[in-house]
Amino acid sequence: MPSHSPSQKRPLGHRLAFLLSSTLALSTIISTPCAHAQAPVGSRRMGYAMMDDVFYIQGGFDTVTSSQFVSLDLSSSWSTSSPPWKKLQDGQATTHLAIAPISSASNGGAKGSLLSIGGMGANPFFSSYDVSTESWQMLTTVKAPYTYLEGHSAVSDPHTGLVYIVGGYGNSTYNLLSVYDPKSKALVSQASATAATSLTDIGAVWLNSRNTILTFGGTRATPATPQGLGSAELNEYDPSSKTWSTMSTSGDVPPARLDHCMVASEDGSKVVVFGGTPGGDDFFNTIYILDVKSGKWKQGESAVVSRTRMACALHSFQFIAWGGSSGGSRTTMLNNLPVVYNLNSNKWTDSYNASEKGKDSSVAIIIGVVVAIVVILVAVGLVLMKRRQKKRAQEASNSDAMTAAAISSRENVLHESNIKVAVENHNGYGNDYPMNQMGHGGLGTEKQQGYGAAKIQTPQAAYHSQMEPNPFVSPADDFVPPPPSVHYQTPGSPQSPYVPNYSTKSSPYYSTSSTRSDPFQQGLYSPAYSQTTTYYGQSPAPGARSPQAIPESATHDDSQSDRTSKGYVPPPPM
Repeated sequence: MPSHSPSQKRPLGHRLAFLLSSTLALSTIISTPCAHAQAPVGSRRMGYAMMDDVFYIQGGFDTVTSSQFVSLDLSSSWSTSSPPWKKLQDGQATTHLAIAPISSASNGGAKGSLLSIGGMGANPFFSSYDVSTESWQMLTTVKAPYTYLEGHSAVSDPHTGLVYIVGGYGNSTYNLLSVYDPKSKALVSQASATAATSLTDIGAVWLNSRNTILTFGGTRATPATPQGLGSAELNEYDPSSKTWSTMSTSGDVPPARLDHCMVASEDGSKVVVFGGTPGGDDFFNTIYILDVKSGKWKQGESAVVSRTRMACALHSFQFIAWGGSSGGSRTTMLNNLPVVYNLNSNKWTDSYNASEKGKDSSVAIIIGVVVAIVVILVAVGLVLMKRRQKKRAQEASNSDAMTAAAISSRENVLHESNIKVAVENHNGYGNDYPMNQMGHGGLGTEKQQGYGAAKIQTPQAAYHSQMEPNPFVSPADDFVPPPPSVHYQTPGSPQSPYVPNYSTKSSPYYSTSSTRSDPFQQGLYSPAYSQTTTYYGQSPAPGARSPQAIPESATHDDSQSDRTSKGYVPPPPM
């Protein structure tokens, strides 16, 4: 069948392949011109400004005055070889102009606007670009301060919205400082200068950290033979007091220059000065970074190519420069690729990183505050811990002192433990008992009845001889201890040097017992003695002194009544 022959199918396949290749080729053709159309043409002496993460560049000069207007998004990262340029509606064809941002709060429109000021070829003097509508408006009704002005700079106060126009010259007139109010769309003040005080090709920035205007460099007008001003100092203008002053700086102070680029960081902590010329055909490729807080300059890594009359911006602590000229008579145009310098690494790089944060960025500040709080809390914790440890050590010391005092007190009470009482039973076996245990009644009845008498053996020899009164005998008993030298002898027996003849008394603390032999007699002195003392039962309370002997009276009466009228001797312990 003809419809199924290969010769009829081949044209269909060819047509599909041709259609596919044509589509790809068309898309390439369409996309390539668009990409090239968005890239700006390299130029010099253009106007530029930063607003809401977008870098704007307008006008300039190549071989002719340019009207191009482009933007570069700095909220996303990109490579310097393929930056995301965006071509915007052309503005006035002008060069050597200045541009200042105007916020929405300052009558800048829904998304803010850009104010183009003067320049060669500007007519009218002021024009405005609305970011929301992406369109220009010629401000023909606004009275111009000068019919012509070039070489000036412009900054805006984000708090008041006022735009300050610094320096510039034109038609034998010199501008010192003029102020434009975007809310009323009128010039509110104008201060002119003389040729001796004029400034042109000057760098100016607004410092959010100080709410002031900072200027650097420039030359006198008209710059027929431009020469950088001899002073490398920074001049500062305070809008609140409307006064100028000089900011003293140190470190790697940059030499005098003009046609350089000068920008400040978003937070006003850093100022960058790059490129420019000291005058004539010399050009700078050096970059300097000022730490505003310390007032100290630091020179960074030099660029490969020197540059002057360029556009620049500072965002995410990265410096971006574009365009400008280099070479003889400052007419050699540079290509349309931007260059990027990283302030953190202090190096030129081939890419822009939107997530780059400065060392003193808000995030770093927050981290620093958190770290400081943690350090303070740790320090406070250590102080409290040391105080607690000191308190515990003091309490332990006090406790040890109290324990030592208690032990010492107990030792004072029980110091008589060194005083021994030698007690021997009737079988001749004996033990030494501490004196401080004599009052605890440790002997049982049977053992107590098995002992005859006790001889005190003590380091204090005078202890027994003192014969202190018995604390358990009332004064009514009329007890008088015998002198220590008196010895008693039972009739019919030799004299005992240790044991006098005592009467056994009946009291709650002792009872009578049978006659016992003197356990301390030796050799020939071992006769039996009558009525020796025997102890049993409950002893007196602790603290009783040595055993008190109760001597017989001069009229010895062995009656029971006589026995119960005298004191007692504490029993020995177990």
